[in-house]
Amino acid sequence: MKNVQRICVKNFKNDTLEPRMEVTLANAVIKQLHLDGTYEITDESRADAILQGTLLQIDRTPSRGLQGNLLQSTEYLL
Repeated sequence: MKNVQRICVKNFKNDTLEPRMEVTLANAVIKQLHLDGTYEITDESRADAILQGTLLQIDRTPSRGLQGNLLQSTEYLL
């Protein structure tokens, strides 16, 4: 991929039962690519490569509990 300078990240196909996770995943990938700085994020017409994918499974791990209730979580790592 040494000739790739601009990349288009499409919304992922969602094969899970969680609604709208494909957009969340695409936004997270775009954010990481921005932080990395290797590729310019662009639209499909200007891109040298297009990133597509399918979301097959989501693992949910509690990351922050509700104060006063150890069994209820307020944030999760996906």
